[in-house]
Amino acid sequence: MSDVEPYYVIVTGERANIRCGAGSVWYAVTSVSDGDMLKVDGHEMGWLRVHYPPGTRALVRVDAGRLDEARGMVVLTRRSTLFANNPLGGVSESWRALLSEEMRPGDELQHVETVRDHEGKPAGFRVIAPPGARGFINENFVRPATEEEIRERLGVPEAHVEEVVAPTADEGDTGAAADAADAPDPAPAPAEVAPVPEPRPEPRPETRPETRPADPTPTQPRVREAEGDLIEVRPRQEDTPRIVTPEPVRAAPERAAPERETERAADGVARPATLEQLNAAYQEVMRAPLDEAEFSTLIAEYGRLRGSLPEDEIGARTRSYIDLRVEVLSIRRELQDALRQMDETERSADRGADRVRALASDLDARPRYTVVGRLSASTVYDGERLPLMYRVQSVDGGRVGRTIAYVVPSSEVDLRGRLGMLVGIVGDERVDAALQMPIIRPRRVDALGVEQR
Repeated sequence: MSDVEPYYVIVTGERANIRCGAGSVWYAVTSVSDGDMLKVDGHEMGWLRVHYPPGTRALVRVDAGRLDEARGMVVLTRRSTLFANNPLGGVSESWRALLSEEMRPGDELQHVETVRDHEGKPAGFRVIAPPGARGFINENFVRPATEEEIRERLGVPEAHVEEVVAPTADEGDTGAAADAADAPDPAPAPAEVAPVPEPRPEPRPETRPETRPADPTPTQPRVREAEGDLIEVRPRQEDTPRIVTPEPVRAAPERAAPERETERAADGVARPATLEQLNAAYQEVMRAPLDEAEFSTLIAEYGRLRGSLPEDEIGARTRSYIDLRVEVLSIRRELQDALRQMDETERSADRGADRVRALASDLDARPRYTVVGRLSASTVYDGERLPLMYRVQSVDGGRVGRTIAYVVPSSEVDLRGRLGMLVGIVGDERVDAALQMPIIRPRRVDALGVEQR
């Protein structure tokens, strides 16, 4: 997870989940709606780390706290990082640690609900999450907040909006500034606690049009909050990964898209598309069925553009952005390859099953054999010491096994010519009392086409 200068975003989907980790595999802790504003302070692989919205719950296990019913507070009895609350489950389903630093014994949290086990005994307490609680939201479900939206939501006077450069870790005493920048919104009073909406399936990212920044210059306006800390409206250009599309590195001539796609340089090599055009194609590719999506083609086009970028600050930022896009496409391509391999394996298995069914049908059409096995000579019944007979051996999984019958020579069939072969024998059978084994006088012997060696 990469820390970034805090900034604000606006939710664009009808309903989006905030999760306990950076990925859709993690369980949701709450959901937000279209127009909600969130504070971001970290990025990781297309996911944004955001401050919990006011009223979001955390979970304290019963062995880490006690309930002061008179005051409606949960008092910690030992050090704890708390747990990210899973609204759809109980204590055992809320297993993800919430805070990066432990709270201390004696710290108090506002009680919301007591969670009970299957026997009705208290197992934990749902509380209002403390400052420092963070969750994760997919970057495709938000856009950068404008200055007007931030002033409107936070009540910050317009005079406090300044064009400033973000402070760095080398400039003066950064401890207090860092603490102020990381301070989340204060928890609301008990009477104002709103119920946490149940997490719902997130909308498809492709339904949201691509968002472009209003001002591509490196210096971004920032807002001074009431506490005095400076917060960017959106991440600086040098912060990666980004959720907004950088301005195209070079201006493209105004022409219809089909003409642009076929434009070629004097040497006959296709010119790179603009970043805006590739991002539009990215949205289409991500919407396409997985088995049909042209991931490799788009990766190649991003690579063509990347190689044409100038060696300056804007070019470096754009290359970082392209690398993130290519990384996502590469993961999708690997999944596509894996699914195609699975499909081919299934088709191969189906073809094998068809061959087995055809063989079974062929065998059904043949006479019912008295015995089937590998025909071989007998060292005991060799016609010199004892009467001449041939033995039939079982064949299991391609391996020749035990003797299952003996065959008496007959002038009607050629046994010697089929020695070493898998045969089906039709004949008269009797069981020898001493051998406890069938003795067959053959009327017909069919070679089944597989020679065993």
